[in-house]
Amino acid sequence: MLPAHITNAHIDEAIRRIIHDGVPPDRSSRRYCLVTSGEHLPPKYAISVAHRVATGTELASRLFSGGQESNRFLRQRGFDVVECDCGGRAGPPTPGIRFPAIPTQSGDLVGYLRGYVASRLVIEGGFDPDWIRPRPPITVDRNRHGSFLSHDPDAAKPDRRILPGALKAARPDVTVTIPAIGPMLALSLEGTEDVAVTPGRVPEMTGRLERFAGACVNLHMIYPALVYGFWHVLGVSQVQDPVPVTLADPVGGPGDHGDRASRNGEFVAELRRYHDALARLSEREDIRDEPSRHEACALTLMEPSAGSQRGILNPNYPEPGSLLHYNRMFRRLLAVYDDRFVNSMTALSRTTERRVWHRDSPLLAEATVPDGVLAEMEPRVEEQPPLSARSGCE
Repeated sequence: MLPAHITNAHIDEAIRRIIHDGVPPDRSSRRYCLVTSGEHLPPKYAISVAHRVATGTELASRLFSGGQESNRFLRQRGFDVVECDCGGRAGPPTPGIRFPAIPTQSGDLVGYLRGYVASRLVIEGGFDPDWIRPRPPITVDRNRHGSFLSHDPDAAKPDRRILPGALKAARPDVTVTIPAIGPMLALSLEGTEDVAVTPGRVPEMTGRLERFAGACVNLHMIYPALVYGFWHVLGVSQVQDPVPVTLADPVGGPGDHGDRASRNGEFVAELRRYHDALARLSEREDIRDEPSRHEACALTLMEPSAGSQRGILNPNYPEPGSLLHYNRMFRRLLAVYDDRFVNSMTALSRTTERRVWHRDSPLLAEATVPDGVLAEMEPRVEEQPPLSARSGCE
């Protein structure tokens, strides 16, 4: 008999995780599919993952039956199970580029994020990998057809660039420096792993903002034109309510932090205060603006996942319209860079203009996926040539 403590909320969260992570080859379905929002998932695997959401341990497939037992369990809770032989083909939506981390000695969360940020600044940002520190494991082969990106682990260099600050030397986690011009864009990262939310203990987060604002002033006083970003990733490992704080409902934005997550009331209230305070340290527009503000900031929640070394980023926190969504942070940093160093400095634009990569680059074809943590990149590639040009026709 399947455990009664698996609730609809646990199943909803399991569905979200499976859609994000995909279905292991040995857990596909044979005759039936759980159908939700156009996705087909293996019913038995969905129950196993729901058990992990509820208890922290995945329910082994040998402990219960597929077919009628699993189907009845889901249908009694209002879920749609139909006959289907597709196997349950759920997987990450429109796979983007996922890239391995730059090797680090400590293996911490920030070290992992440095590799992702550095790689994304090449693939999506169009920056030469030689300009970036830590240097990502990417090489560029230039010929008459264009610039081709390849994955080369031996090209990675973990060292970070040291910049002079107004009060002390600074070491941003990732820096883009153009030779003969100087540092143009930088990101600082904060990774807080295993945040435990238990009865009587709610982590206080707003107090650390003074340190982040001070680090920003330290750099902007010396480099007022520097495009500077800040990204904080919180790894939530324990919550007071058995339903995780990172649920499928949108959680984020100054006015909407989700009804279901409010079961973790104190934590959500503290998270709301921190979100809103961090948003006030973002959106610096002009070089004469307040130096304690970053050009863009991001706040992300990470939750445990058995299929990932680090866990998975919750794509629903904050909601896409929030100022602090990490995809928005990347795109805003690049837009500010273009306005500040390309559009407004035409004499330097041939040097500062971001590169465009050939769409047939080996790296883009490989789309290396060693770990299901981060995915959303939009490669900066040339426009698709017209069909006549590709076919050799006049």
